[in-house]
Amino acid sequence: MGRSKEAGNEHEAQEGKIAEYAKAKGVWVDNTYKKLSEKYGEPLSELEKDGNQEATVWYDGANVKKAQNTYMYGFDLQYKLEGITLHNFYFPESALRVVDFVIDKNGDFQVLIEQPFINVTKSILAKINRYLSNIGFSKNFDNSQ
Repeated sequence: MGRSKEAGNEHEAQEGKIAEYAKAKGVWVDNTYKKLSEKYGEPLSELEKDGNQEATVWYDGANVKKAQNTYMYGFDLQYKLEGITLHNFYFPESALRVVDFVIDKNGDFQVLIEQPFINVTKSILAKINRYLSNIGFSKNFDNSQ
């Protein structure tokens, strides 16, 4: 996937500081894909496969673990973390918890998050869609908005 050189330098510096901090605090994970696959089995969905542009996802029996890139946030970690904060504000029952910061097998910086697994039925999906509509969201299947 990769990022432009212009954006790269600024974001790489930001990511370098986060990596330094995460390593010092013991929350840095090397070989994320391998370690999580050994612990939880093959991913449910893999980044850059199955039309997935956001994350590689594992399931531990109660929660999903997502190694999410910053691609959808212009490779900006600050925007990514703000997106997590907004998600948690609007959807506290499926709150995202930052677990680690990692580098994926392509060398891209990622945020490892944990989120409760929610088994969505058609009736729950209808409620979710009504809620999203009520707070101003609309369906956008082609990502044009």
